[in-house]
Amino acid sequence: MLVERPRARRHIFSAHLELLDVESETRIVTRTRDLTLFGFRAEIKDCAWPVGTRVRVKITHKAANFTAGARIVWVRKNTDLGVAFTDVTPKDQLILEKWIAELRGSEVMAHADSV
Repeated sequence: MLVERPRARRHIFSAHLELLDVESETRIVTRTRDLTLFGFRAEIKDCAWPVGTRVRVKITHKAANFTAGARIVWVRKNTDLGVAFTDVTPKDQLILEKWIAELRGSEVMAHADSV
């Protein structure tokens, strides 16, 4: 029997992204597609990194920089990949929570406008 894991709400979020493989030190520069409190989805063209690759993440949005340790949790060749945060400092957690709060607020306003 499979146990269903609760999922965090995904928010559409496009921001500058740098991923650094901590072992090979190769770098990918791209954009995020969505964001949760636990990770994100990123645009990717040709990712040779396998699931489980440990990475350092730097997301830049509205003059703020978020950095964290993370790992690749899934890859769809030539489309996107999923990343889960594994090591977030309290300072960076506050930045992430601020962005999520802003995204929640904009979603509420967009819904109110459509009613």
